[in-house]
Amino acid sequence: MKCFYHPVLDAVGTCAQCHKTACRQCIEDIGGILLCSGCLSIRQQEAELEEQAIGYDRQVVIQRAQNRMRWS
Repeated sequence: MKCFYHPVLDAVGTCAQCHKTACRQCIEDIGGILLCSGCLSIRQQEAELEEQAIGYDRQVVIQRAQNRMRWS
């Protein structure tokens, strides 16, 4: 099998998410799960968006608490 991203290199594993074969340069073992560089970057973007959403939620909670304190 050859790497999906580098057709001249031999693949060392298959991505658990997209099932593309990848070489050592293009695949990462994340907690026992193999992910190709494409799927890994998507997961990282999703994690960043989730962190931003959590941060926004915290800000909303803090603002509501501050508003309640002003009115008490």
